[in-house]
Amino acid sequence: MELTFRIVDKICIISMENQLTRHEVGDFLASIYPLLDNPAIQGMLMNLRNMDFINSSGVGGIILVYKYLKRYEKNMKLCELNEETMDVFETNGLDKIIEIYLTEEEALTSFKKITQNKN
Repeated sequence: MELTFRIVDKICIISMENQLTRHEVGDFLASIYPLLDNPAIQGMLMNLRNMDFINSSGVGGIILVYKYLKRYEKNMKLCELNEETMDVFETNGLDKIIEIYLTEEEALTSFKKITQNKN
């Protein structure tokens, strides 16, 4: 698993590559948790364009991050899921809980709408 991070308009964009399984989820969480408490970050977008495989442990890791952010009134969204990854989220009903966008641009625009509605 490879992660890259960048911040755009107070949104941390995490691009994930390869796979997220029980073998990688510990490293995934260890990389993500320091970002969660950063007051400069108001939300998180996970771009899964290059995610080859995810299993229930990987989904569980993503859910842990989602719950943590929700607790502190921050948002998390996903984008650019391939067909197999989307199937995993749909099968588990997670597409009804976590917002999923076709493109990174659409997801970033949706964050801006949330910020505008709070002001």
